[in-house]
Amino acid sequence: MNQQQSLPGNPHFDEATYQEIDAASYAQAQATLALAYEQRTASLIALYTSGDVTHGEVTYGLLPERAESMLKQVNERLGLQ
Repeated sequence: MNQQQSLPGNPHFDEATYQEIDAASYAQAQATLALAYEQRTASLIALYTSGDVTHGEVTYGLLPERAESMLKQVNERLGLQ
């Protein structure tokens, strides 16, 4: 059994962890999805804590309703809801 830890809300980690050896391609795909899921979570946290987005030379502020939605996503991904 894989002893590595993942975010509690990551649906791909368990799929990648408990597959049979003959399903190695499936397990590898799920492991890749698990990493992408966790990277997206890290990106949401970074954006939420910074409060703005810079695109080229323009900086956009994070709208309060968007910030609330992001916080909800982060909490779900961390298994806090």
